[in-house]
Amino acid sequence: MATKKQLSEEISAVLRQAGLITKGESCSCDFIPSRQLAVHCVTDGGVHFFVKQLNGNHSFGDKWIEQVFSSSQFKYSQHRPRIHFNDRGWLISDFCKRTETLKKVPSDMLSSTLARTMGMALASLHSLGTAPLKNSPKLGLANPQSNVRAMPPLSLSSYAEMPGLDRDIYVRYSQGCAEGISILSDQLSYNSPIHGDLQGGNILITLSENNAFHIVDWERASPGDPCWDLGHLLAALLQRWIRTINDLTPPLDEILSLRQGTWPPQASWYTQLLNTYITELPELTRHEVSAAKISRIAGHTILERCRNILYVRGIYSGRDVLMLAIAEKLVNQPEQTLLSLLPGLKLGEAEL
Repeated sequence: MATKKQLSEEISAVLRQAGLITKGESCSCDFIPSRQLAVHCVTDGGVHFFVKQLNGNHSFGDKWIEQVFSSSQFKYSQHRPRIHFNDRGWLISDFCKRTETLKKVPSDMLSSTLARTMGMALASLHSLGTAPLKNSPKLGLANPQSNVRAMPPLSLSSYAEMPGLDRDIYVRYSQGCAEGISILSDQLSYNSPIHGDLQGGNILITLSENNAFHIVDWERASPGDPCWDLGHLLAALLQRWIRTINDLTPPLDEILSLRQGTWPPQASWYTQLLNTYITELPELTRHEVSAAKISRIAGHTILERCRNILYVRGIYSGRDVLMLAIAEKLVNQPEQTLLSLLPGLKLGEAEL
């Protein structure tokens, strides 16, 4: 493990190579808790960066998205991510002072201004298209959407290999979603640049009045469906909400209709983001966005995370089972469930 001094010297060299600081400048660095090989650095000039060292097996999504941004015109330049990737495996992107992840930021920090600016930024990203990269060398991208595929009936041998005391619960819900996941796999497009892993830990929100935000960890970026990022963001908000529910006894439909805990302000925030996003999208991209895909992707994302819980912990809590039940609803009754969760969502040309 490098010392802080060694780390600062190494990252200062990386920033100089990227042209982000001058020859005489340096930076100070601190490891970010709970993030492997991720560092928050501050230059002598007070500029903040998120810097991460990637392992040898990364998919080069960060390098690809760097080329996308350098080859395209990002409509809202103030929200254009600055991403640099060097040959020593360091990924550099914007950071901001006094931030909190979307996972942990208080609900009252989810302002209308933040919803609109994030909606505009995502619309601009998804509108770039992948045409500028037709002549780029192959980078070996690992498309995250490849995980969505038809789910055959579980064999006895596969079941026997699954860990955990609660594997029956996961199998019941995941097999119950098989038809909806199969439909989703046939509907996904690959025409827009996507972040690929837009979960709560990768969205950093500044704890101040200017509602700045930064999206980090672009290593899973690839050509994909714009609904992929929107569905992942919805899944992140739903998991935030489920952690606040205290009464797990009512039937699922009642929980969804009452929307206990912190869901109402989060639903309002996501609805504003999505309505802004749809308004800003060009018509060519807008036709690829649908309520069914957003809902099914959110459900699929939650299923994947519940599978990981099973592998790590072996048992499910009551909230975990509620997450699985909501995932099943999102996958099998997509439009109805999404409109139940987001009653202010505008319907229109985007089939939302």
